[in-house]
Amino acid sequence: MSSEFNATTTLHSTVILMFTVIAYPVPKPSNFVWKKCDVEESNGTFNCFPLTGGWQYKISTVDLTSYLTISDFTQHDIGR
Repeated sequence: MSSEFNATTTLHSTVILMFTVIAYPVPKPSNFVWKKCDVEESNGTFNCFPLTGGWQYKISTVDLTSYLTISDFTQHDIGR
């Protein structure tokens, strides 16, 4: 299922996104994948790549909810 929303924040802040699913069997934490997508201006297509944990991106999962914490939000983080 596709979902879209807009979020607003300030530069250099910490942002926490969460996504909850209803599923049986309960997915493993490795089944949750956070991706960032940018629009290719020349043809309007999306280029997406998975985000991995590190100093700026922290991913955690509790039961059916996965959290993405973005530290020091910059213009590079803007996208889908």
